[in-house]
Amino acid sequence: KKKKKKLAERDRPITQLTTTNTDSKGATGRWFLFFSSLFAIMDGAMDTNVLGLVVAALVVLVVTAVLVWKFALGSSEKRDGILLCGLSGSGKTCVFSRLCYDKFPETITSMEENQAPLLSPETKTALCRIIDLPGHERLRLSSLERNAASAIAVVFVIDSQTFNRRLRDVAEFAFHVLTLPALENKPVLFLCNKQDLALLCSKPATVKTKLEEELNVIRSTTEAGLEGTDGSRSGATLGSPDEPFAFDQLTCPVEFLGFTARGKLKPGSTQRTVNLAPLKNWVSSSLGGVVVGSG
Repeated sequence: KKKKKKLAERDRPITQLTTTNTDSKGATGRWFLFFSSLFAIMDGAMDTNVLGLVVAALVVLVVTAVLVWKFALGSSEKRDGILLCGLSGSGKTCVFSRLCYDKFPETITSMEENQAPLLSPETKTALCRIIDLPGHERLRLSSLERNAASAIAVVFVIDSQTFNRRLRDVAEFAFHVLTLPALENKPVLFLCNKQDLALLCSKPATVKTKLEEELNVIRSTTEAGLEGTDGSRSGATLGSPDEPFAFDQLTCPVEFLGFTARGKLKPGSTQRTVNLAPLKNWVSSSLGGVVVGSG
């Protein structure tokens, strides 16, 4: 009798099997009954070894699909950050504090990333994240590469007072920023900080000219090492290889701006004022024109 009942169950239509008791179990119950019925039919029609192989293949297929789906979700990182990068001591953390909190902190060399939301002055909602990357020579490249996928734009902070002495280091790091694939076509602002000591600092126009000259030298050296025996080149390139380098050769928007995070002394006062408007205007344009304040 049990054998006849099993055969009768096997011979029932699939539609009949999958609709039994579905009202109480919902969609999950229907799928469970469907696969149970399918395995019951296979059990009667297949050898046990063959059935085991089919089940194993189905399990592998489902697990692979789940892993691919999770990987795809994890790899599509949202771009919502403006990166502050530069050499150690350039004033990145002070710029970060001015932008996010309108304060000038006493800082030491950053050994880890700082980040905070940049809030809309109207709605107090987050417009983006400001991410302050460490400038230490052993950390800055890895930190830049780790955060590049989330970048909307980059602010490269330069110490205007030590620029001439550290030109080579500034240019080498700038070369990495400008050739990193994850930052392709992203706006870059070279923020020439510490402009409050006018006699000792390099002006933005001077910084731009000298940086172009040094980047041209670095590009020639780097691309010579990437050139194959047949004359072909591989790896990152910067600008037009057959012309002296200039920033207007790049596909990404590049600007230079003078700034002082410390602020300038008011005449006859010990208080300092900071003009954040030009920097905030650049941030606004990088975010598509949203208002970030005019302070």
